[in-house]
Amino acid sequence: MFSQAMKMSRSRWIQLLIFLALLSAIFLSLPQSTSPHPWNNLTGDLVVDNLDDSDPSPAVQKHASNTPPNPLDRTLGFGRIYVINIASRTDRRQVMTAIAKYLNLDFSFISATLTNDPVVRTLHNRTGLKRVVLACYRSHMSVYEDVVAKNLTSALVLEDDIDVEADLTSRVAALLPYLPVSWEMLYLGNCNPGNPQESDGEPLPGNPILRKSKLPYCTHSYAVSAKGAVKLLGLLAEPTIAVDVQIARNIRDGKIEAFSVVPVMTTQSRDSPSDISKNWKEMHADLLEDSVLARLKKEGLLEKGKTEE
Repeated sequence: MFSQAMKMSRSRWIQLLIFLALLSAIFLSLPQSTSPHPWNNLTGDLVVDNLDDSDPSPAVQKHASNTPPNPLDRTLGFGRIYVINIASRTDRRQVMTAIAKYLNLDFSFISATLTNDPVVRTLHNRTGLKRVVLACYRSHMSVYEDVVAKNLTSALVLEDDIDVEADLTSRVAALLPYLPVSWEMLYLGNCNPGNPQESDGEPLPGNPILRKSKLPYCTHSYAVSAKGAVKLLGLLAEPTIAVDVQIARNIRDGKIEAFSVVPVMTTQSRDSPSDISKNWKEMHADLLEDSVLARLKKEGLLEKGKTEE
């Protein structure tokens, strides 16, 4: 009887082992899941599922991984395009609106600081700098503050007296993939005809028109990264000279990682009086290959009533 019990026990163990072997074979034959686990991507590219509403440009996320932005992107691959404009200069706002419509871009107008602003008055009393210089300084500082407050990844800053290349969108799209991820400023235009010139800068591999900035004057057209905006707020906390010169000197001293486009893609227009310089007609202005303003004039799109928003 004991012998029969042992045989039955041995038989059950054999059946159990066969069952477990079959179960294991079935499990191993099942297809493995290909869905990524949150911990499986630690060494890969950053995956962004939901873009921040404050940064409306998906191309900025693409740029972070050096993928060319969509040429049709309405902010040229940046988080926002700011246009600094004095409220009373409706003539300039109309021209900038016409440029935006012609290029199918979205411009965010930001009110320029006026010379009678209390902050300007306080800075004038403390520094002795001209109020018009300080008003310009505060206008650009307000953009950096807004970039930080809105948590934008980057922004393009334009003044309201510029002209641009007609194919600006495709030019910028071709440029951004070669911009180092550590960039802090990018000049699409500058006005330094002296030495050192921006053309003296070292070209970046793969894109000869992109140079390491040397001493870029003027602030009519430049981009700033999130890191760059924070750094500028610190470096320019106390104005010591015109804002464009103060920025250029910090670039020269290696405190800002900046790059310049040579030849320029934007320039300052001499079609309307400057709010800063009395000698605006004699100031240097680079020539463009295919001016948007020239096209708008030729096509009659700058006539009264055709540039209204």
